[in-house]
Amino acid sequence: MSGPALADVRPQLREAGRDDRWGIFVGEWAPTFFALGLALANYERDQDPRHSTSH
Repeated sequence: MSGPALADVRPQLREAGRDDRWGIFVGEWAPTFFALGLALANYERDQDPRHSTSH
């Protein structure tokens, strides 16, 4: 391979890596908010005296 052919491949590899990292980052938002919502719901349920299990 000659020099220009290698120069053409490197930016594409960098872009592919950045796209993969961005996809992972974006893909983690939904499960994170789902887990935070469940945690908040459990916390609110445990703080509500009407739903207390220690009668």
